[in-house]
Amino acid sequence: MSDSFENLAYSWEMFIVEHFKKIKRIHYNDYDTYIIMQVVNSHFIYNKNKDKLTKDKNSWNELFGLAKSNDYNEKIIGEKNKLSISAISRVTSLPIETTRRKLKKLCNEGVIKIKKNCITFGDKHYETWQKIGSEEVKIMQNFIKSIEENGGMKWLKSKEADEIRSKTK
Repeated sequence: MSDSFENLAYSWEMFIVEHFKKIKRIHYNDYDTYIIMQVVNSHFIYNKNKDKLTKDKNSWNELFGLAKSNDYNEKIIGEKNKLSISAISRVTSLPIETTRRKLKKLCNEGVIKIKKNCITFGDKHYETWQKIGSEEVKIMQNFIKSIEENGGMKWLKSKEADEIRSKTK
């Protein structure tokens, strides 16, 4: 199949619809809370990547295993690399009180813990994100398969795509 922006655009729109639909169903019917958790998760991954002792632990099972370890997650995103409510508010552009309220809900659900204004993973983090992550993997695989088959991937590598990207630098 030839390169096709139209095919890529359609696959992208369907990916977004499917992703939002799944997240709404499995993540408290609340996109802001999902985005907040993405910030918490990315903070963990960013700081884990700086940890020379775990540089080689980057598979699904290894990463979730580290996140599940209270000692490790508190070491990586605890006092040393503190993630605060105000920092999450700034990153997400949500008002601080909205952020605080949504974090409290996540705390009550056991997905996170908050100690001394420092956010770490809670006991239910692993089970919550295993469920969400497995759905996201399925959606992403379907998207990639779709654009590989319909010419969308080829279009992304095209001169036209490069020209469009260069206009937004």
